[in-house]
Amino acid sequence: MTINFKNTTSAEIRITDLGGMRIPSNDQYEAVTRTLSDIQESADLKTLLTSGDIVWNDGVSDFSASEALLEIQPYSPEKAVSSITLKSPDGKVWIVSVDNSGVISAA
Repeated sequence: MTINFKNTTSAEIRITDLGGMRIPSNDQYEAVTRTLSDIQESADLKTLLTSGDIVWNDGVSDFSASEALLEIQPYSPEKAVSSITLKSPDGKVWIVSVDNSGVISAA
C-alpha cells in the first residue's frame, strides 16, 4: 500500500517521533522509508491527522481523519469482528464496529 502524507498547512511540518520527517508546506511525503509499525506508534502523526494538518492518502484517495486513524491501528482479530463505513447526508463518515463480545463502537 502506498502511504502519502499531505501537508494541508502553509508551514513545513516536522514529525519528530518519525525521525524528524519533514513535509513541506502544501506538499506531500511518500512514506516509503517508514515501516507500518513506526507509523502505528507515532503519537505526533496521530495528533496531526486528528487536527487535519496532515491528510493520509493511499495513492488514490484521501482518507478522513477517522479513516486514517483506523487504518494505522494494529490489526487485532480478537477485537474486530466486523465493521462498516457509513456516510451521513451531511458528509460525515462513521466507522461502526462490533467486537466479539457484542460491543458496538463508532468513530
